Formats: sequence, structure tokens, C-alpha cells
Amino acid sequence: MLRKINEGGVESENGFSIQIVGPELLEYKEENKIIKIDITYDPKKRKLYICASDIDELSKNEKIQMIRNIKEAVKLLKGNFEVV
Repeated sequence: MLRKINEGGVESENGFSIQIVGPELLEYKEENKIIKIDITYDPKKRKLYICASDIDELSKNEKIQMIRNIKEAVKLLKGNFEVV
């Protein structure tokens, strides 16, 4: 289960959390890993893009799971997000 912990943060009982730490940065935490992920904004579409596919420090399966986790977590945040 996911729960919103603050305006830009969500944590899961499965052991991961996300936190928007700046206008262009999101932190994904799981176990002993902290992964910094870029966020870009498209003013024409009024959409925030979380650039999770750019992360190279995870295995393919770990990256797939991380992207799934982030997609679920951002549903609890205010804003128009897309994980790419």
C-alpha cells in the first residue's frame, strides 16, 4: 500500500519511497539505494516528465520494477506526471 507522506513524497509498505527534492529532481529510495532522477517540464503540454529510463545503475529487471513503482506512486501526487 502507498501513502502520501508530504506534498512531494510517497512511501510504500514494500520498502520504496519517492520524494521530489527540487523542480528538476526526484529521489527514489529502495533498501540501501538512493537514485536521483531528472524531471523535465513541458509548458505546452503542462506535463512533468520523470526520466527514469535514463538510469544506468540498475539491472533491467530492477529498472522495470522501479518504473512501475514510480508510476503508481505519482498517482498520489498533485500534478500531471508521465514516467519515461
